[in-house]
Amino acid sequence: MQDRYSLRFESGERKGETVPIPAGGCTVGRRPGNTLQITAGSVSGKHAELRAGEGGLEVVDLSSTNGTRVAGNKITTATAAHGDQIVFGDIELPLLDASLGEAPAASTVPAAAAPAADAGEAVGHVSAQSVAKSGERSRMGAGIAALAIAVAGVAAWYVLGRGGGGAAAQVEVVPVAGNLLADGYSFEGAESSWSGLESASAAFLRSGDARVSGTAGLRAELAPGERALHLSPTVAASEGRTLIAAAALAAADGAGGRVGIEFLRGADGAGSLVAWSEWSGATGGFETVELTAGVPPQTTAARLLVEARAGDVLGGSVDLDDASLISAAGAARPAAQHGEFRLFTLGTPAGAVALYKVGRPLIGDLFVASAANGSGPPVSVSLSVASDGGRLAVGAEGGGARRVLSLRVEPVAFEGGLASIGEGGHRVHGAVFERSGVRGVLLGKDRDLVALRFDAPVDLRGVEEGGGVRLRAELDSSSAFAIQLDFSGEREQANTLAYEARQAERADDLGACLAAWARLLAEFPFEEALVAEAENATGRLVQAGMVELTEVRAEFERARFFRLVDLYRQCRDRARAIGGRFEGSEVEAAAERLVGEVHLALGTLETDLFQDEIARLRAIREMLAASESPRLAAEVGSYLEKRFGASE
Repeated sequence: MQDRYSLRFESGERKGETVPIPAGGCTVGRRPGNTLQITAGSVSGKHAELRAGEGGLEVVDLSSTNGTRVAGNKITTATAAHGDQIVFGDIELPLLDASLGEAPAASTVPAAAAPAADAGEAVGHVSAQSVAKSGERSRMGAGIAALAIAVAGVAAWYVLGRGGGGAAAQVEVVPVAGNLLADGYSFEGAESSWSGLESASAAFLRSGDARVSGTAGLRAELAPGERALHLSPTVAASEGRTLIAAAALAAADGAGGRVGIEFLRGADGAGSLVAWSEWSGATGGFETVELTAGVPPQTTAARLLVEARAGDVLGGSVDLDDASLISAAGAARPAAQHGEFRLFTLGTPAGAVALYKVGRPLIGDLFVASAANGSGPPVSVSLSVASDGGRLAVGAEGGGARRVLSLRVEPVAFEGGLASIGEGGHRVHGAVFERSGVRGVLLGKDRDLVALRFDAPVDLRGVEEGGGVRLRAELDSSSAFAIQLDFSGEREQANTLAYEARQAERADDLGACLAAWARLLAEFPFEEALVAEAENATGRLVQAGMVELTEVRAEFERARFFRLVDLYRQCRDRARAIGGRFEGSEVEAAAERLVGEVHLALGTLETDLFQDEIARLRAIREMLAASESPRLAAEVGSYLEKRFGASE
């Protein structure tokens, strides 16, 4: 038995192919395992579900990235009828109902791409079947259908410039010389080699109202707080060249758009780098947004990015058309250099930073962004770098009162170690951690050591990213930070502290010894060998002090068992002496706790012994009085009163 419903591809490699919809329904998506697999980048892994019914084909969007449309409307669930265009991402397929006859003829002007000449509104693809489904299938209906087709044809002919021109006339697509994105850069075809970011909350979709030239462009419609990111195909790129990106953008209401270049790197497991233009807000029309960026070291490929974002209060839209990416002569020049270290800024103006040493990436994708979207279009944050010897001060302009610093510790640096300095001293971290009150971050070791210095304590968080770590820190509007590359002064200070610690241990001044090692770890942990010595010496001495306290505690327990006042006092004095030798350390704190325990137990014992002695002397006095020895009884009573204040 023939399936009642089917979909037909009208473009691309599968043009003309008709796919039946099983009576039990099916799924549509990009990944294998779907009944209907469509490999286009605009289609999500599991995009939609189709269910055949008597009243039509039920179409259910499965929270896809780029959405599903039926008869021009974006849907969550809808019923499609014969002749309706069903759009998955950018892929349009007409629905065929075998019970109603043949499919409608394919339109040469897509539904969303044919604006009316007088009002700029879309003239949809009109078919006899579309008209017939809303009324009786009569000769009158057929006449209306024929008239509708004629009107659509005239409108399309007029818009395409064949009816004498006018304000809404189509502008010819002009190729850009040297454009690396020559295939699909003006978004004319129904299928595209561009793709949307699946994790984004919105997407760029093909629209005839979003064009600068040709018949269509792309539009991202954004609710408050939503974001869309569109990615071009990758193209070859190499160090020693400069890439120039451009795109026509038109932002409306509370949305903004920008273009970026993503540089893909293959060596040392380094992640990609992104250079961004400034945000383009609502201007009332299209403007060309351009970006020039030198290709950073180790880049093997690149691609153009277009991002649209709306504020948290107002939604909006961003239109995109005529994108280009051109390779030109000119190498990326470092913004700062110290010895073998080179720091590059990316973007116009600079919005990101990357640090290399002898071509090896250490820090990548360092940028500062606003911590909140705000009510309107996004605000750009620009970075500046001021070199002071081996210290690179990084300034951030814009972004509001609350901002976020984000950077990636590349695998080469992470393998050398990751640690933070702050309240509580030096602390080593893995890929995932959180710490408050951080004043500095140490990356790598020895001569590859790099430090990130904050002028005020920050809350720092690390998450794994590839083979490296993504660090995020919250900054206020006045916070500043610097990248430190030279540690000669700090290493000299660390050597001085190490010498003082060794001398203090020889003199048995263990408190001073531990204090010197603690300061080295908290303020100058820049020499791996000295850090290891400090940690080992601290651990060894603290353990020795704790062993001594353990011996005192054993004596304390013996004194408690036998109720020996003098032994209690000896334990108290020994614990105090140990604490004094380890002054300022955790041993001193443990010794003080033990002294407190001994003092409390001794006081209790002395009170008990005091009462026992009073009771014993009273018994003696009573015995003497009963034996008619009043003089002796009086002497005992006098002693009780003088010694214990007890007259009875």
